[in-house]
Amino acid sequence: MKKMLGGILAATIVAVGARAHAAGDLMLAQSTITLRGGGKPAVVVRARWSGATALPDAHQVAATLRIAGAAGEGDSGLLALPASGWRGNATRLRYADARGRAGGIRSIVLRGGRRGGRLLIVGGGTAWRFAVGDMPTRVALVLDLGTRRWCTQFDAADLKRRANRVRGHRDAPAPACPCAGNADGTFAALQDLFDRHGCTAVACHGAAPGSGGLDLTRDVAWQHLVNAPSTAEPGTLRVRPGAPQMSLLWRKLAAATQGLTGVAGSPMPSGGAPLAADELAAVTKWIYAGAPATSVVAGTEALLDACLPPAVPQKIAPPDPPAPGTGVQFYGPPWTIAPQSEGEVCYARWYDVTAEVPAEAVIDCPADWGGTPQGCFAFDQQALTQDPNSHHSILRLYRGAYGVDDPGWGTWTCHGGDRDGTPCRPLGIGTPAPAGADCGERSACAGTAVHAIGCVGYGPADFSQGFRIDDSNAAPQILISTTPYFERRFPDGVYGVLPLKGILVTNSHAFDITDEPTTNEQWLNVYFAPPADRQHRLRDLFDAGDIFVAHVPPYTQRTYCRTHTFAQGTHLFRLTSHTHKHGIRFDVWGPGIPNACVATDPACTPPGGTPVLVTTDYSDPAQTLIDPPLALNDPDPATRRYEFCARYDNGIETPVRRRSRSAPTSAPCPPGELACIGGSADRAHCSTDAQCGGGVCDACTVSGGATTEDEMFILMGDYFCDDGSPCDTTP
Repeated sequence: MKKMLGGILAATIVAVGARAHAAGDLMLAQSTITLRGGGKPAVVVRARWSGATALPDAHQVAATLRIAGAAGEGDSGLLALPASGWRGNATRLRYADARGRAGGIRSIVLRGGRRGGRLLIVGGGTAWRFAVGDMPTRVALVLDLGTRRWCTQFDAADLKRRANRVRGHRDAPAPACPCAGNADGTFAALQDLFDRHGCTAVACHGAAPGSGGLDLTRDVAWQHLVNAPSTAEPGTLRVRPGAPQMSLLWRKLAAATQGLTGVAGSPMPSGGAPLAADELAAVTKWIYAGAPATSVVAGTEALLDACLPPAVPQKIAPPDPPAPGTGVQFYGPPWTIAPQSEGEVCYARWYDVTAEVPAEAVIDCPADWGGTPQGCFAFDQQALTQDPNSHHSILRLYRGAYGVDDPGWGTWTCHGGDRDGTPCRPLGIGTPAPAGADCGERSACAGTAVHAIGCVGYGPADFSQGFRIDDSNAAPQILISTTPYFERRFPDGVYGVLPLKGILVTNSHAFDITDEPTTNEQWLNVYFAPPADRQHRLRDLFDAGDIFVAHVPPYTQRTYCRTHTFAQGTHLFRLTSHTHKHGIRFDVWGPGIPNACVATDPACTPPGGTPVLVTTDYSDPAQTLIDPPLALNDPDPATRRYEFCARYDNGIETPVRRRSRSAPTSAPCPPGELACIGGSADRAHCSTDAQCGGGVCDACTVSGGATTEDEMFILMGDYFCDDGSPCDTTP
């Protein structure tokens, strides 16, 4: 995957600074622009550039356009030009959309050759947002196609106005592509953004204590935001590193930009123009990456149009462990990911928290955990913190027949720290541990980190039984998270159970989109449940009955649906989802679905109406929290039935899957479903490159599989059961 989260290439242009020439920059000359306001807003741009140029593959890169004056002087906004609108090859590309759905742009034509090329842009209509007001002091243009960037800037001397029309002409190329300013890190560029939107004005958040007690002036903004409690919404942090949707700053910005509802107080900015979609995306990336104070988060340079140093791997700040007597912390030590790569590993850790659990939290283990008297503890809250390069972390607890010395765990060594790689003995096992068995800080004694998709083939002989969702499960899943910060709080009376000691297996899938190696670490805080909260045991929803159903040929979208019928006596309190990067939308409806169906049934289609869950970002899936929990007790199954659907895209809104770039572990590309990329036969079915008229026969089908180029289809959540109900007796 991944070029995953960092793959968004975008450009903004509020010309205050300029970025040095990059290899892909093409400086436009002999440029003209006509901007018309009034009742018939329009834009026309004509320009040339010099130098031999091969045009990029518009199906494989993000394409964006922005035309903007200085602050307050008109702005098209950042316009994403979908791959489905592009046709052409390495010498001629054309974007066509007669309806102008991407901000009013109807046509873009690029012609490249040995000596240079030409650019023509035509747009307008009600969707065109550049408002021709007073005479602008500058107008800048940036068109991005992947690593190629065409740009120019018309200064005041280049512009003339007549009635409701502004015309610009420039013969010479601009000295460099414009950008919003020079900053030394992503947060510094966000601070420039706050300034431009008036957030640091005295009347807003420009002086302590500021509105709501928030001061966004440069010297104190980070401290006032990150891990700082909100006064507008007690119990919520202004910025919770790793969790945009749990951060009040993001939610208030999204209330203005996206129309998000249910947010305390007024949207931000207050009284000013909302952040553009790309600006909000930069805030999202920054929070998701751990909200660093100084470094550069991959992908934010283009979104903010800031001249930033190269992006570096992000490491999240370790959380404090629970206070003594309130909970315990489990540490997942580091494993290494090479630059510009992804991997998935499994490794084991022995743990024994007997001495840390107070007597009132200790319970007899239930039958599925061995029935050991006083061998387990009860908990009512979990919080997983992991580095933001994670695609998922799945924690599984082994309860099979083999011990810690089984060779399936590999060699026990220190992972991370000064003693990385040196032998160690899991503490608490067998005879007293040898001297130096303590691996030190940011390190732990763990088994070999084995590359294994879904832990298939890993561990002792019975470990694979962990895929069964029943009481004979040898390694049940105790938590799954696809986000850097994931929190589960259970309703009153609901609790989970874990043994006081055992073998914890981490299945970690992570990536590195930078040019430096990095690691993934994680910390799980588990909080004890008092006796009053031990009435109903936690149950996990994990409907993977059609997990690998997706089959999406090149340049198509397909939607798959499935129903889930809960047993009588269910009390549902959380829903969420899981797909991979071609899953562009996941919806859940219910309860009240008349008929059960599975994804292979053509009649299993979206039911209509308002979904109870909508996810549009697979890497940060939405959660629906139901408070109080919904009781599903009616004898009629339809009243207990939900339907969930996922829409998968292959080359229309997301880059088409390419056979040549698929990982060895990816699902195969069916030979009969290949298609051309580029050339005169662009998007046509093919079996050889010769059939593509200058393009390549490389586009292939997205199907079910474990890598992020492949797809999954899973409904997840949490519930509990009434004692003795069908829910309680269903595995």
